[in-house]
Amino acid sequence: MYRLRYPKLMVQRLLKFAPVQSFLCKFGFAVYLMVWWGTKLARYTSPADIALSVMLVIICSLLMATQVYGSWAVWCVATNMDRPRRTTGDLEKSTSSSTTTLTSPVVEDKPVESLVVSSTASQA
Repeated sequence: MYRLRYPKLMVQRLLKFAPVQSFLCKFGFAVYLMVWWGTKLARYTSPADIALSVMLVIICSLLMATQVYGSWAVWCVATNMDRPRRTTGDLEKSTSSSTTTLTSPVVEDKPVESLVVSSTASQA
Protein backbone atom coordinates (compact mmCIF):
# COMPACT_ATOMS: atom_id res chain seq x y z
CA MET A 1 0.00 0.00 0.00
CA TYR A 2 1.51 3.33 -1.08
CA ARG A 3 1.30 5.90 1.73
CA LEU A 4 3.97 8.49 0.97
CA ARG A 5 3.06 12.08 0.12
CA TYR A 6 5.41 12.20 -2.86
CA PRO A 7 4.26 11.46 -6.40
CA LYS A 8 4.06 7.75 -7.01
CA LEU A 9 5.95 7.86 -10.31
CA MET A 10 8.88 9.72 -8.74
CA VAL A 11 9.11 7.22 -5.88
CA GLN A 12 8.92 4.31 -8.30
CA ARG A 13 11.76 5.72 -10.42
CA LEU A 14 13.88 6.34 -7.33
CA LEU A 15 13.22 2.82 -6.05
CA LYS A 16 14.32 1.42 -9.40
CA PHE A 17 17.46 3.59 -9.48
CA ALA A 18 18.50 3.02 -5.86
CA PRO A 19 19.18 -0.73 -5.98
CA VAL A 20 21.17 -0.45 -9.20
CA GLN A 21 23.27 2.43 -7.86
CA SER A 22 23.75 0.72 -4.50
CA PHE A 23 24.76 -2.57 -6.08
CA LEU A 24 27.26 -0.94 -8.45
CA CYS A 25 28.91 1.06 -5.65
CA LYS A 26 29.16 -1.94 -3.33
CA PHE A 27 30.42 -4.18 -6.10
CA GLY A 28 33.06 -1.59 -6.99
CA PHE A 29 34.18 -1.37 -3.38
CA ALA A 30 34.36 -5.17 -3.11
CA VAL A 31 36.58 -5.29 -6.20
CA TYR A 32 38.75 -2.50 -4.75
CA LEU A 33 39.03 -4.39 -1.45
CA MET A 34 40.09 -7.60 -3.17
CA VAL A 35 42.69 -5.75 -5.29
CA TRP A 36 44.00 -3.90 -2.22
CA TRP A 37 44.14 -7.17 -0.29
CA GLY A 38 46.03 -8.84 -3.14
CA THR A 39 48.62 -6.08 -3.40
CA LYS A 40 49.12 -5.19 0.28
CA LEU A 41 48.06 -8.07 2.51
CA ALA A 42 48.52 -11.34 0.62
CA ARG A 43 51.94 -12.25 2.04
CA TYR A 44 51.07 -15.52 3.80
CA THR A 45 53.84 -15.39 6.38
CA SER A 46 51.94 -17.22 9.10
CA PRO A 47 48.90 -19.49 9.47
CA ALA A 48 46.98 -16.56 10.94
CA ASP A 49 47.48 -14.62 7.69
CA ILE A 50 46.02 -17.49 5.70
CA ALA A 51 43.05 -17.75 8.05
CA LEU A 52 42.38 -14.01 7.89
CA SER A 53 42.64 -14.06 4.10
CA VAL A 54 40.14 -16.90 3.85
CA MET A 55 37.79 -15.12 6.26
CA LEU A 56 38.04 -11.91 4.19
CA VAL A 57 37.09 -13.70 0.98
CA ILE A 58 34.20 -15.59 2.62
CA ILE A 59 32.82 -12.50 4.37
CA CYS A 60 33.09 -10.42 1.17
CA SER A 61 31.25 -13.11 -0.78
CA LEU A 62 28.46 -13.39 1.79
CA LEU A 63 28.04 -9.62 2.01
CA MET A 64 27.83 -9.35 -1.76
CA ALA A 65 25.18 -12.08 -1.84
CA THR A 66 23.22 -10.15 0.79
CA GLN A 67 23.51 -6.97 -1.23
CA VAL A 68 22.29 -8.67 -4.39
CA TYR A 69 19.26 -10.00 -2.53
CA GLY A 70 18.56 -6.57 -1.00
CA SER A 71 18.79 -4.86 -4.37
CA TRP A 72 16.45 -7.43 -5.87
CA ALA A 73 13.94 -6.89 -3.04
CA VAL A 74 13.90 -3.12 -3.52
CA TRP A 75 13.55 -3.58 -7.29
CA CYS A 76 10.54 -5.86 -6.69
CA VAL A 77 8.93 -3.24 -4.44
CA ALA A 78 9.34 -0.68 -7.22
CA THR A 79 7.85 -2.93 -9.88
CA ASN A 80 4.93 -3.97 -7.67
CA MET A 81 3.84 -0.39 -6.99
CA ASP A 82 1.65 -0.53 -10.11
CA ARG A 83 -0.33 -3.56 -8.98
CA PRO A 84 -3.93 -2.89 -8.04
CA ARG A 85 -4.68 -3.01 -4.35
CA ARG A 86 -6.60 -5.92 -2.89
CA THR A 87 -9.48 -4.85 -0.70
CA THR A 88 -10.64 -6.68 2.39
CA GLY A 89 -13.71 -7.82 0.46
CA ASP A 90 -11.49 -9.57 -2.08
CA LEU A 91 -9.54 -11.22 0.72
CA GLU A 92 -12.69 -12.43 2.46
CA LYS A 93 -14.03 -13.89 -0.80
CA SER A 94 -10.81 -15.73 -1.58
CA THR A 95 -10.44 -17.14 1.94
CA SER A 96 -14.08 -18.14 2.29
CA SER A 97 -14.12 -20.08 -0.99
CA SER A 98 -10.94 -21.96 -0.16
CA THR A 99 -11.82 -22.76 3.44
CA THR A 100 -15.24 -24.22 2.66
CA THR A 101 -13.73 -26.89 0.44
CA LEU A 102 -10.96 -27.71 2.91
CA THR A 103 -12.91 -27.70 6.16
CA SER A 104 -16.24 -29.14 5.08
CA PRO A 105 -16.94 -32.42 6.87
CA VAL A 106 -17.02 -35.63 4.86
CA VAL A 107 -20.51 -37.08 5.17
CA GLU A 108 -20.43 -39.73 2.47
CA ASP A 109 -17.72 -41.96 1.07
CA LYS A 110 -17.10 -39.96 -2.09
CA PRO A 111 -13.81 -39.20 -3.81
CA VAL A 112 -12.24 -35.85 -2.96
CA GLU A 113 -12.88 -34.46 -6.47
CA SER A 114 -16.63 -34.95 -6.15
CA LEU A 115 -16.66 -33.18 -2.78
CA VAL A 116 -14.85 -30.17 -4.17
CA VAL A 117 -17.11 -30.02 -7.21
CA SER A 118 -20.27 -30.43 -5.13
CA SER A 119 -19.27 -27.79 -2.59
CA THR A 120 -18.34 -25.22 -5.25
CA ALA A 121 -21.52 -26.00 -7.20
CA SER A 122 -23.64 -25.45 -4.07
CA GLN A 123 -22.11 -21.99 -3.54
CA ALA A 124 -23.00 -20.83 -7.06
